[in-house]
Amino acid sequence: MCGMKINFHQSDLLTINIEDKMAKSFPQIFSCKVGTFPIKYLGVPLHYDKLRREDLQPIIDRIIRCISGWLGRHLTYKGKLILLCACIVSSPAYLMVVIKFPKWAIEAINSQMAHSFWGNMGDQHKYHLTNWGLITRKKFFGGLGIPNLNEFNMALLASSGKRFFDNKKRLERCYSFKYNTEYPNVLWSKSDNASSFWKSVTWALNASKTFYRWKIGNGRNVKLWHDLWVGECSLKVQFRELFYICNQPECTVSRVWDGVDLKLSFRRCADSTGFDKWNQLLDIIQGIPLSDAPDVPIWMLESNGVYSVKSFHSTINFGGVASAIGDKLWKILCPQNIHVFLWLSVYNKVLTGDDLAKRKNVDDPSCLFCNELEYVQHLFFDCIVAKCIWKLFAKSFQMQIMSCFKDICAL
Repeated sequence: MCGMKINFHQSDLLTINIEDKMAKSFPQIFSCKVGTFPIKYLGVPLHYDKLRREDLQPIIDRIIRCISGWLGRHLTYKGKLILLCACIVSSPAYLMVVIKFPKWAIEAINSQMAHSFWGNMGDQHKYHLTNWGLITRKKFFGGLGIPNLNEFNMALLASSGKRFFDNKKRLERCYSFKYNTEYPNVLWSKSDNASSFWKSVTWALNASKTFYRWKIGNGRNVKLWHDLWVGECSLKVQFRELFYICNQPECTVSRVWDGVDLKLSFRRCADSTGFDKWNQLLDIIQGIPLSDAPDVPIWMLESNGVYSVKSFHSTINFGGVASAIGDKLWKILCPQNIHVFLWLSVYNKVLTGDDLAKRKNVDDPSCLFCNELEYVQHLFFDCIVAKCIWKLFAKSFQMQIMSCFKDICAL
């Protein structure tokens, strides 16, 4: 025997679903204190119910204190970007794997990160030249590459689905038994009356299931209409008319398809268009044979078909509008501080006369050289002084005259 003993004076006893009278008797027997939820395990607060704001507040305060401890005004933009990406965002990462951060927590961290990036210090306020949503886009999408915490949180939680698709360990088997994750698969698990952890996981999996494609085996874990397993989109989208009148909208492939006959029934008769759709559906499905092998999920955003946080985060980070410059600006050979300045200039976020006039009363927002309205394009390209400088550069370095920032990014 190793001779180790339990120190009951440093132990807490917690009870669940036990009457108060009986719960008070246990600490007297073991000579230990009565603990309360939430408890901490490896720094993560654990609770049988939903975590309250006062449970998460100490963690958020610790992260904010970590950010405010650095004086952003004394760092270059390059230093701030490295600090925020490598240190600050990674601090809550281990919590984001198991907890869906509430909106108020993300806003509090983002606010402190913005103050640090723009150089706010104490009562001295500096202008926040652009909104935080643009900054948290990836560089290829026109941002500065600082991770968006809400999207990062979703990508980390969605990685739980990968563990269920792999060989199930003891914890995964426990969740499979409790929440029936195998019918049809974990991507369609319900969150009704579930724990806060499982609600967080299903929230992320519900967003990620669009990017899974299934390789059919026995068809037991694939929904016929909803999952992507044949064609370029789900059958619900390809044959919408048939889906709306089908009596089995939630069936799996194995329940209605045996490799020969498609056993679907409908609430009413179909017209000639419906019959054409039915024949098309039969032609598509008959080309997919069933086997005794299990169904295999394939992550479409990676060439190896395996889920990765990076690929999912990059996809949901895309704002829907492609950047005109992409990541060309960041390939220019110059210090990163100049990169950030050029990035601000491209989005017209430099403190020129027109931008200052939006923020405070400006006596004269016109250009000091030509008395025209001062804005970014005018200051660097259209002003008569700027044109003379560009002509001088073009003659000295044998280059074309720059007319806008896109020309600079194309160098």
